[in-house]
Amino acid sequence: MADYINISVLFWVLLGASVLYALTVPGRRGKGLPHGPPTLPIIGNLHQMPTRKAYIKFAEWAKQYGDMYSIKIGSTTTVVLSSRRLVKEILERRGAVTAGRPASYALEKLVFRGHFITIQQPDAPMYRVSKKLLHQYFGEPAIDRSHLRIINAEATQLIRDVMVDPDNFPHHAHRYANSFTMSATYGIRTPSHDTPHLVAITKITSQTASLIVPGRLPPVDIFPFLKLVPERLLGNWVTLCTDLQKASDKLYTSILGAVMERRKAKGPQDTFADICIDNKEDRHYFVGPDHTHPDALCYPEILKRAHAEIDMVVGEDRTPVWDDFAKLPYINQLIKETQRLRPATPIAFPHKALKGDGPRPL
Repeated sequence: MADYINISVLFWVLLGASVLYALTVPGRRGKGLPHGPPTLPIIGNLHQMPTRKAYIKFAEWAKQYGDMYSIKIGSTTTVVLSSRRLVKEILERRGAVTAGRPASYALEKLVFRGHFITIQQPDAPMYRVSKKLLHQYFGEPAIDRSHLRIINAEATQLIRDVMVDPDNFPHHAHRYANSFTMSATYGIRTPSHDTPHLVAITKITSQTASLIVPGRLPPVDIFPFLKLVPERLLGNWVTLCTDLQKASDKLYTSILGAVMERRKAKGPQDTFADICIDNKEDRHYFVGPDHTHPDALCYPEILKRAHAEIDMVVGEDRTPVWDDFAKLPYINQLIKETQRLRPATPIAFPHKALKGDGPRPL
């Protein structure tokens, strides 16, 4: 009888300890991690995550907790980097350790179905092939060898567009960036900011960017049982993802169709799509056109100094080209500052540590 009582007591003690663990440990920030906003049991910081414009909240936390801090969503730890130095140190110099991607059921299975290089794991066969081709065709040697003529031609139209319609400078810059990428990738230009494929790409890019913001989708990768909850109770997230997948497939199927028609009529060209087709590599590449919107410069003294440097190096008889860039240090810094104030995207796709304990305070 005494043994039975002891076993019963032990059972309830273990059960109580398990419940206490479940209520306190998940959501708690582990020792040695960068500090960050206070957490709640089980959910961590999930209750603090905004569903829109999360980068604003991240910037606020960076001012409070430093350029590297951690947040918890359930048992998952996310380390947020908010400085160029840390990004370069951790994501570039330690790239062999931090090149992984966290699981994303929504993006991997519902939206891109394994065909988006940005969210593929480094050990995936398609990732290695895709990255090799991208480096070969869009690396710096290829830019110097093959793409400068496109860049200079599109820059000429950009200057003309700004002169004719200066109030819509962001639209002109967007068209310029998209047209270069589309021309180099598919051999298809973007003559104006209301070109149908640019309108469609802008919408898809915006919707995709909203999906990667923590808190925008239910955390099904952390709490898989949420997949069983009717989606209407969770913002119709499945429909949102599948609608985006259909729009993306429709757009890129039409673009690939245009490439195939052009090849029939004029033969292959020196584009990324032609190389993939001729090499019989997997054609399901999502090469997203650049979505850069440089901020308008509102300080005339800066414009005067930049203009003076261009006049000194380039002269007044031509426009600057890529070969001049190394001789224009002020323009170089001006571009970097513009990108800091108005980055192409305020939040990058997340990385995952492949081994070790992940980033530590530097």
